[in-house]
Amino acid sequence: MWLDKQIKGLKSAFTLLTALPLTPNNTGLFNGITFFPLVGFFLGFINYALHVILFSGLSPELEATLIIGVQFVLTRGLHWDGLMDTFDGLFVFAKKERRLEILKNTSVGSFGMFGCIFCFLAFVFLLVSLEEPFKSIALFLFPVAGRLALVELAYIGQPAKKDGLGSLFLKGLSRLGLLNATLITALIFFFIAPSLSFIICGLFITFIGSFFWAKICNRYFGGITGDLLGAHLILSELLFLITTGVYTKLSGA
Repeated sequence: MWLDKQIKGLKSAFTLLTALPLTPNNTGLFNGITFFPLVGFFLGFINYALHVILFSGLSPELEATLIIGVQFVLTRGLHWDGLMDTFDGLFVFAKKERRLEILKNTSVGSFGMFGCIFCFLAFVFLLVSLEEPFKSIALFLFPVAGRLALVELAYIGQPAKKDGLGSLFLKGLSRLGLLNATLITALIFFFIAPSLSFIICGLFITFIGSFFWAKICNRYFGGITGDLLGAHLILSELLFLITTGVYTKLSGA
């Protein structure tokens, strides 16, 4: 019974966060949040495999561009859509109610387009700037950090609306679910990251980013929505790559 519940949760996590052709299972949605870092592990493994096998002979710029493109396809661009909607709502001078209306709008404005292009270029620049072995490590771990950030935000934040995906996440995650997701992430980091200090730094920065993003969402939107969760994932991945770059400089690697 317990094992069946965990399998349903893992399946739900992959169904929600990837384009894999799995049968949706809404009954395992809440339990599946705990397994979000494992989805990141799968995506990170794809990144690493592309880096060392298929794209190894390409220029760093083209390789980074293609890797981000593959990530986009594997996740159906779900989080990028949330990022664009968030930029449109965040940078407009309006009340919270109007900002939430902008999030619902399917059209993309100038702020959203700028945010998408800016973050895409930031991914490429940050990946190109990293040297081995940290480049391989970052390719493997940035999807994991981004999905842990989703879990953290779901626990820290409050829903902006009574219905919607964001509300389901925030209502369905327990403290035990957060602890389990953090433990899974720590174990993944332990087997891939180069040192304990890097692991602690990566986990700490991810939590700090989630904490401050929750504050921003509460102030400008009155809480968390599905779009704001998606934007947080992208921004957390970028934050992890920035942290990796700073760590390499400070450690002299």
